[in-house]
Amino acid sequence: MYYRQKILLSLIEFCGRNLSNTRLEKLLFLYSKKYNQYYDFFPFKYGCFSLQSYHDKRILIKNGFLEDSENSFILKKNISFIDKIKNEDHNDLKIFSLKHKRLTNKELIRKTYIEYPFYASKSIILEDVLDDTEKNVIHNYNEINQKTLFTIGYEGKTIDKYLQILIKNQINTVIDVRKNPFSMKFNFSKNKFSEYLKRVNIKYFHFPELGIHSFLRSNLETPDDYKKLFTIYEREILTKNQIYIYKIYELLKKYNQIVLMCFEKDYHYCHRYKIAECCNSQFNIPIKHL
Repeated sequence: MYYRQKILLSLIEFCGRNLSNTRLEKLLFLYSKKYNQYYDFFPFKYGCFSLQSYHDKRILIKNGFLEDSENSFILKKNISFIDKIKNEDHNDLKIFSLKHKRLTNKELIRKTYIEYPFYASKSIILEDVLDDTEKNVIHNYNEINQKTLFTIGYEGKTIDKYLQILIKNQINTVIDVRKNPFSMKFNFSKNKFSEYLKRVNIKYFHFPELGIHSFLRSNLETPDDYKKLFTIYEREILTKNQIYIYKIYELLKKYNQIVLMCFEKDYHYCHRYKIAECCNSQFNIPIKHL
């Protein structure tokens, strides 16, 4: 069992053993922000949301720790994890639960919206929770900036953190430039990944023609190895697929905020860097690496 799952079960135990989905999400979010970031969140229909928490819920139901409930996180009888977590986490959760467990669901939602307005930027229930002045603060997060071509790698990121970054930068279109869109991180394989993007109204395009075959990426150890690879890439792949550079430009004109996505955390070691350079040199597109 992952330690974060023990934290999740302990939070449920400290806060009453039976929490609605909405209540659990808000409590877990506030705890993560106040103490330890065991879960990442992104803005969604009812505020802060973590795909990982629901994935863990399914696992914990399967393994017999939670009741099989669609609408709630219910700890099974005789299950206890509060003595199986670190002392500092135990104390933090105890203090946190005493402060928050008596708040109503509406009070919890309101608290998260006011204290962390970015996470309320996609909410469909603002009218029921906030007054006009408070709503204006949140609406500011939805203003579209100038046309920008972003790049991002998912290495070291959870799907929740990844979506959070996209939404925070008002990105509405992802261009996948992997040759093979399969990933050992299941959430980032093409079908699952594009499904998550659709949930948050972000468009997905895949340009495998701009990717690099895996055999060309073998035995890359030094900066010089990467320099040689990208020289080959520019000569053999990029120059022969200029139509896709133009397609990127057309998508940028249409959608304003788009991102080139691949795996590597450091863009200097990823071909998306060369694609962005090419777009900038041909169309004078502002580039931002995330």
